[in-house]
Amino acid sequence: MFVFANEANMKEFISEPKKFLKKKPSMPKNYRLMMVGPKGIGVHTQARKLQEYYGWKVVDYQKIVRDKLNDIFHQDVRLPNNVIQGTSEIGLSKTEIDDIKLGKPFPSWKFIPWVLDFLGYKLQKRPPPEEPNFEKMLS
Repeated sequence: MFVFANEANMKEFISEPKKFLKKKPSMPKNYRLMMVGPKGIGVHTQARKLQEYYGWKVVDYQKIVRDKLNDIFHQDVRLPNNVIQGTSEIGLSKTEIDDIKLGKPFPSWKFIPWVLDFLGYKLQKRPPPEEPNFEKMLS
């Protein structure tokens, strides 16, 4: 598979592919790729091969969510129903937990901090906006 930054690059490749195939394929370090497919089609296998070949970080969104929900379901003390600064923890209300257990739809954005934690990012509280300095603006 070949990925091109633009149509001009693709046309250049098509016109003289040997020129490009002399070098080992390379990909940008921060390349994002989403792979989906039905169970058993080989998505995980192909993702693992891409990870081994290019050194990419593979994020299995469903596994991350499943593991975190399992942790929440087995906690003795329920976390608050909000984001806890400096962690990837998100508390869920009893209603939310019950809805998830029943398979009801749930907003996927609630799980983004878990993926960020998997990637090594911690949540931070956004600093309040600076108050406008009208005197400085008028001078």
